[in-house]
Amino acid sequence: NEVRVDIYAGLLDLADAASAAADHIRVRSLMLFGANDGSVTLTAVCDALARLRSPSTAIYYLNAPHLILQMSDNLRAFADIRAWIGGLSPPSRSDAKAAVDLARLCRARLTAG
Repeated sequence: NEVRVDIYAGLLDLADAASAAADHIRVRSLMLFGANDGSVTLTAVCDALARLRSPSTAIYYLNAPHLILQMSDNLRAFADIRAWIGGLSPPSRSDAKAAVDLARLCRARLTAG
């Protein structure tokens, strides 16, 4: 499958706009990020997460691709989303073999660097 350049450029513009809007989000949010994401960097995600002005839950899946809901273990992500919508802690946050707290990971990177 080939992606037209103008479509890809539009997608990048949308991603930049979403990242820039992080400062303006005032509602509870959920951020899911995969360690095997080849499109978005951990640095960019940590930057956006740091700029959120609302309570957020952030999960870093250790073996997940860019399109988390299309990963082979997507039932885990759906369970996390259902739990978060219900006001509960997502189950992956307590399974260190599958995921870690993304906010904690970002803070550790910040203090180490």
